Amino acid sequence: LALAESVHADPDAPPPGRWPNSLVAVAALAGTVAVGALLAAVQLWPSAAIAGDLNRQMAAPREIAFAFSAPAQSLWTALAPSLWGGTGPGLVEFSYHEVQAFVGGPLLALALLGLGVGGRRAWLLAAVGAVCVWLSLGSEGRLLPALLDLVPGIGGFRVPGRWLLPATMTLALLGAHGLAWLAT
Repeated sequence: LALAESVHADPDAPPPGRWPNSLVAVAALAGTVAVGALLAAVQLWPSAAIAGDLNRQMAAPREIAFAFSAPAQSLWTALAPSLWGGTGPGLVEFSYHEVQAFVGGPLLALALLGLGVGGRRAWLLAAVGAVCVWLSLGSEGRLLPALLDLVPGIGGFRVPGRWLLPATMTLALLGAHGLAWLAT
């Protein structure tokens, strides 16, 4: 009789008295999250205590959100880093590194080629890059000021010039697409 029962038993079922693997995985994940939260609490409690005094909580979020906006002239650094800051004469006297985005002429040419042969995905990627450049202009552009009133929490971001990093990455992806087209 025991032999007949073992033949008809479900081979994927866990042995009697043992939890299914999915429950063990969920329990392990929950335990890991709990231990991580306890370890992070050492830093979270003091941070929560001073949160009201942080500059991101001040009454003037517009000034904070616009601090270190990328001036429109800094977009020339995509072609030549010496046009802005450094030891040589620049377009204006400001050399904050996060408003510079040197990619060079060859990458820009490859990005244009990638845009031309890439289809809809390439144009979508270029649109994302353009929005990032527009956001990097901060107080000099019109997008970030308009979003401050519409998107909750965007006033807590600082240094809009940092939006040039994802814009540069989109150029690199478009350039890689153009280079791949040339290689075929």
